[in-house]
Amino acid sequence: MADIVVNGNTSGAVTLSAPAVAGTVTVTLPSTTGTMLTTASTTGISGSAISSGTVPEAYGGTGTSTGYYGFKNRIINGAMVIDQRNAGASLAVTASTVQYSVDRFLGISSNPQCTLQQVATSNADFPYALRVARTTGGVGTNIIQSGQIIETNNCQDLAGQTVAFSFYATAGANFSAASSQIVVNLTCGSGTNQGAAAAFITGTWTSQTTPLSTTQAITTTRTLYTYSVSIPAGTNEIGIRWYYTPVGTAGANDWFQITGVQLEKGSTATSFDYRPYGTELQLCQRYYESTAFPSTTFSQNTTTALPVFVSNLDRAPGTKFTCVKRAAPTVVIYSRNNTSGKVSFVTTGADNAGSATASAISETGYSITIIGTATTAGVGVEIGYTATAEL
Repeated sequence: MADIVVNGNTSGAVTLSAPAVAGTVTVTLPSTTGTMLTTASTTGISGSAISSGTVPEAYGGTGTSTGYYGFKNRIINGAMVIDQRNAGASLAVTASTVQYSVDRFLGISSNPQCTLQQVATSNADFPYALRVARTTGGVGTNIIQSGQIIETNNCQDLAGQTVAFSFYATAGANFSAASSQIVVNLTCGSGTNQGAAAAFITGTWTSQTTPLSTTQAITTTRTLYTYSVSIPAGTNEIGIRWYYTPVGTAGANDWFQITGVQLEKGSTATSFDYRPYGTELQLCQRYYESTAFPSTTFSQNTTTALPVFVSNLDRAPGTKFTCVKRAAPTVVIYSRNNTSGKVSFVTTGADNAGSATASAISETGYSITIIGTATTAGVGVEIGYTATAEL
């Protein structure tokens, strides 16, 4: 078969060449007027002829006009899988200070009957969620909030960009908020790592703005909610949070729970960025680390035996953290008996009579000073620790 030449309206030509194939090949042309191979269709397209548009995720694209090459989701532990501090136990949030429950997720409330907890769900895609609740029978009606602060290093490239914020939310059967509504909030500032208290309690971030603040009615059916947000130019820190004002006396299920939290560049929310468990754990350990993990109790199995290297000077060798911390952390020493501010002796397992504190603390590790215990050079002591460098 000869080639078919289609002359252009003014100049040039398009040549359709028949391939050398056996049998019959059928090419179906579009049934509507348009230009071929310039915009990706809703069913995807291959080849190098796409000059605009997006390819859906189901067909190998990103689903947006944004290309991704790692760390799509700026939220850490958005699937609520890591809970180093509590291992699924309930955390009572009892004062207007920042407290952490599931890794990287904070709680703030002056309500004396408020808890945060990692809970198991019946969903294969997100087996865990963060539950924000009132204690059954509680009458406190102060605001209860939870959220996460994104470190400057992980969000400063979003300044002046449009981002998509998405999460799944579920209400308990007795969720008491008026009209079953939570407030969804995204806060920006131009400072550097000024922390959760300044953002969510005093509102004193430098150039603090709130480009997203809206109410969202939620139900007992888990639902995905998405928002497109314009991040101001000059933004250097971002915080996301949810809160509600409870009403009346708390029933047995006065709570809401959150999972699948994602903040990504682009105006369209895409599929959740699942990271390997080990990767997510290390991202969390940049802000908090405990040698007791995956337990929450220190024991002989979760402490390290170290020698005291000068008799009566009582200084143990330095210890390196699992990963580099965001900043020099607050370190608390524990003995094998789960006693804070103590070490225990390898030979007897007993706690030292004096105190044990971390010294020379940096982002990478620390040394230990043991006070009030006469020791012999080379005597082994057992040491566990927590290291906190949260925002």
